Amino acid sequence: ARADMVGDEGTRRPASSLERFRQKRASSSSGGGGGGGVSHGGTSPAGGISNENESPRQPRGIPSSRPSTGDKLAALKARRSAARPASGRRAAEDATTAPGIEPRTTESARARRAATTRSPGDSPPRVSHSEPAVVAVHTGEEPDLKLADACLAVEESTTDVGGGGGVRVTLNRPRTTLKKTYELSTVVSNSNECFDKTGFAAATRAAVLDGVSCALITTGIHGSGKSRLVRGHGADGGADHLGACGYVASVVFDAVDEVKASHPGDVVTVAVSAIADVITAPVAPGVPVARRKTHEVLVDALAAGIELASAHRDDDDADEAPRKSTGEEDDNVRGGRGGGAGAVSAVFHGATSSVGVNVREHPTRGFYAEGCVEIVAEDAEDCARLVALASDGFRAKEREVRESGRATSALAASNGSFAGERVHCLLALRITRRSARGRLDPAGCGVWLPETETTSEIVVADVASIDRKKGSSAGGGGAAEDAAVKAFGRCVDALADSRSHVPCRDSKFTRLVSKALSGIARLFAVVCVSRNASRHDESDAALQLARKIRRGVRATGGKQRGDAGGGPSVSGPSTRPRPDHRVAYAAECERLDEEARDLAERLGVSIAGLTSGAVALDMESGDDLLALRDALAEGERLRAEVGRGAERAERSRRVRERFLS
Repeated sequence: ARADMVGDEGTRRPASSLERFRQKRASSSSGGGGGGGVSHGGTSPAGGISNENESPRQPRGIPSSRPSTGDKLAALKARRSAARPASGRRAAEDATTAPGIEPRTTESARARRAATTRSPGDSPPRVSHSEPAVVAVHTGEEPDLKLADACLAVEESTTDVGGGGGVRVTLNRPRTTLKKTYELSTVVSNSNECFDKTGFAAATRAAVLDGVSCALITTGIHGSGKSRLVRGHGADGGADHLGACGYVASVVFDAVDEVKASHPGDVVTVAVSAIADVITAPVAPGVPVARRKTHEVLVDALAAGIELASAHRDDDDADEAPRKSTGEEDDNVRGGRGGGAGAVSAVFHGATSSVGVNVREHPTRGFYAEGCVEIVAEDAEDCARLVALASDGFRAKEREVRESGRATSALAASNGSFAGERVHCLLALRITRRSARGRLDPAGCGVWLPETETTSEIVVADVASIDRKKGSSAGGGGAAEDAAVKAFGRCVDALADSRSHVPCRDSKFTRLVSKALSGIARLFAVVCVSRNASRHDESDAALQLARKIRRGVRATGGKQRGDAGGGPSVSGPSTRPRPDHRVAYAAECERLDEEARDLAERLGVSIAGLTSGAVALDMESGDDLLALRDALAEGERLRAEVGRGAERAERSRRVRERFLS
């Protein structure tokens, strides 16, 4: 009996746990015939003592007749699925499972979706298009630069990085062997290449033909020819005296002629506007310039350019034939304020005083500049004239900021900086295309409702550069930080890092170019750098920004409302982004009218002459009454938008008669 405690040499030792487990398993498997093991009371049929309340244990290897907990849960889930109607993907997944017979298999969701895919004869899946941003580099014109002082080299790239290949820019740090390489799309040297070689010319035509918005944003270092590349030199003569903006004016109306030839009856209007985003740094006693908080002030540059042209023409007329002008006439023409861009704004808006420019957000069209002057261009020549007036307004504002900065800043005496005051220029062409097909609105007193209206926008933005000079200020700060440039950099960083939130609302400038940053519009960026080794750090920062733009910004297209087949993606394989904003006014108004009639009939009220303002809501109003008010309000808003084109044309006519005739 003590054999398990005796070793090979007869010494006593305790049995190990493994040996005890083996002995216990051997005794239990030998059967309980006459063993008579002691248990919790009661006599077992085999002669042992057992528990009367204990159920007999099933021998091993024989499956139990009782269902397991997993089977119970699977059967319960199957019964619940059969009790309620299933639709869509859930119905396809549950089709292979009979309620109460077998539980659902544990195959993955991807395998179940593969088993329920459509047949080859079905319609193709809905896919969305993603188009990367085009980023070009401009090295400026420095003919006197020596080879030993150059730190930048551009060569054709043999790899396809970021989609599209292009050029490789190599930046060498002075007096070291350190190098940095940047893969960009292309290199440009003049305004024609900036417009055509980057693909912005084709995008401009697509904005008219397909309704896809586009934006050209130029940024870079000071003195690299950035503004000349986009806005030209200003003097008449030469093909590029208006820069890339002048080419936009000509190509847009070439595309308009194509639309009129292919779709007779379609109405296409081109409205030109220009905004100068002035960055100001208010003087704060005892605060260094670099630590001043900058503010954004939006100025209507097109109104300023029109006023300048009108003033010059009045001076020429006065030299030829002097005339007397009454104060009453000046008040009528100038809006009661005398000269200035505010007079043009007052005449355009029909107000007694100037209307300020602010950024507002439309529920469907996104951000826009409220209060700016939009002049409808009649043809390509007239559009080029309006672009030239906008460029004159930009230069006048830049000259004003430069003179005020030099007069009020002690920093200007050392390096000519503007103490944080800079101007970002935005030229916008809004293209609206209305189809010839449509119907008269019976509820709108004969208002013509077009079948579709597509709105797109072409934006050319000239981002002011920041001149970083060492030792520019005794406070050690240089120029004040630009709120718009900092916000633009944060948006690009968020896009490059694929973050879920892009802070487009951080500045007025980023709101106005939010379509390009959010992927609704195609983005084309031109980064201007210098080959000079003394400006290595500024060129490096500009090229890093260019790389982030190319890596992070993708164009996917805008939203469509009331369009057949509309949705978040395009049916079938797509080769370009979707239109910016398309509304089917006829179908939408008909749907809203039908919905309002059904709700009014359900509520027992008459729909004749009923407006949204006449629907009174209180705490006890039901959902039907609220839906009726919303349907009426949406229909009124759509009908008001239809008449906005004629209103804009009338305002443009007033400005032309007063200032441009």
